[in-house]
Amino acid sequence: MKTPLPTTLFFLILTLATNYLLVLGTTSFPEPLFDVHGNTVQPNCQYYLVSAIPGAGGGEVSLQGSRN
Repeated sequence: MKTPLPTTLFFLILTLATNYLLVLGTTSFPEPLFDVHGNTVQPNCQYYLVSAIPGAGGGEVSLQGSRN
């Protein structure tokens, strides 16, 4: 079964338009991440993630391996 030319062209144009819009929506520099004190997060420092919801029971998360 052959695919009609208009359908093929439609999907080609849709793909190109979607890629073009995705490129326009990106920025070359990502926004900085801030800690609880308003300072930018540094790659050479140790941070702990805790739940912002009190009593959530999620525990702490570390980016390094755990001893468990």
